[in-house]
Amino acid sequence: MTDKIVSHFLEVHKKFNKCVKEFHEMGENCGFNQSEFTTMIKIAVLATNCDLRKNPVNIGVSMKALSRELSVSPAMVTKTVTILEKKGYVRRVSDNSDRRGVKVYITQLGNEEMLKDKREKDKFFAMIFSAVGEEKSKLFLNLLDEFLEAADNVAEQIKKERKETVYEQNSEISEKI
Repeated sequence: MTDKIVSHFLEVHKKFNKCVKEFHEMGENCGFNQSEFTTMIKIAVLATNCDLRKNPVNIGVSMKALSRELSVSPAMVTKTVTILEKKGYVRRVSDNSDRRGVKVYITQLGNEEMLKDKREKDKFFAMIFSAVGEEKSKLFLNLLDEFLEAADNVAEQIKKERKETVYEQNSEISEKI
């Protein structure tokens, strides 16, 4: 049974990736590729303390915090922010409180484009949920939430077990020395 479930999961995952690709291609029509849109949204989330009803324009976010929150290297963030800066969607300013630090700010144009892109993507999902129906959509989201929570718990358990294994191996080496 487990093999069939894993196989089915992989089929669904392939379809999901196709949907995600189409979703992000919509963003390219609005001026963003996937990493640019993700970066813009993350800047907005950090700038507004997760309240996207607030206007993120002129609220600086450190490049270091952005790198950490996106879980990508500082070089990758710099590359993406440079592209966004050339498009006029963000601006970078040296951080007065940290000589080496740089803050990134969403411009008015960037905010307008990001909201336009977000509206298109919201419309895309609304159409999907409408096609599936409210009841099934709620069930899907509840099950997905439960599945992702279980995945987080399993990942944490695996990390813990790996740390314990490394600790035990280091203890054994110490004992031999």
